Formats: sequence, structure tokens, C-alpha cells
Amino acid sequence: MLVCAPVVLIFYRGAWYPYCDMQLHALKESLPYFQRYDAQLVAVTPQTPDRCAKQIAKDAYPFPILSDLDDKVMKAYNLHFEVPNALRDLYIQGFKLDLADYKPPPNGAGGSTGCCIATPDRRSADVTQYYTA
Repeated sequence: MLVCAPVVLIFYRGAWYPYCDMQLHALKESLPYFQRYDAQLVAVTPQTPDRCAKQIAKDAYPFPILSDLDDKVMKAYNLHFEVPNALRDLYIQGFKLDLADYKPPPNGAGGSTGCCIATPDRRSADVTQYYTA
């Protein structure tokens, strides 16, 4: 993806998180407002590319949703949150939701869950050079 325009960068946890999903729907409805200013919406999530593709197809999002599987983008913006084991267990037991279904832990995660999520956030940037994402 080549971008040479103002960008509204959206960080969200994934399709599994209803509040982030509602935010993406609201942004979809607000797209004409951003287009008036030639701004492009780009969403970033730690979920797998196949989950992103399913979400785009299901909800007909007209903007890109990018997978940050190695957490580099989230870390660069200081929006990286490693899910503690106790919280991951709560999701599994209480909600029947295993975050590893959306983002498998990396090999060699050691004693940690290896499961990271984004702290939901919005950033805007005036991109004056071409970047490839």
C-alpha cells in the first residue's frame, strides 16, 4: 500500500472486541468526512491477516485493515499490551474466547502468554513521503 496523503491511523484489538468493532463501523459511516480532507483511514490490529480479510468481507470496510503480527507498529506507538495469563484465562473460561485464535503466540513465548493486544487509539499524520506498509 502506497500512501501520500494525510492518514488517520486506527489501532484496535480485533474483530473479537465489540467496542473496537463498533468504532470501525462508526468510522466507516464517517468516511465521507475524512475524504473531504483527502485523508485515508488505515486500521492496525494484532489479529491474523485471515481474520482481517474475514472482517473486511463481513462488514464491507472500504479501508485497509493491516495485521501487526510482530507487534512492531504497536510498540512504535507505545500501544502494545501483553495480556497477563490470568486475564487470558478469564477470557477463555468466562467468555469462551481464546485470543490465540486471533493471534497465535510466537514460538518461544516462554512463561508469558505471548498474546499481545493493541491499546485502542487513533493517530493522525500528514504523510509527505511514500511509505510501504
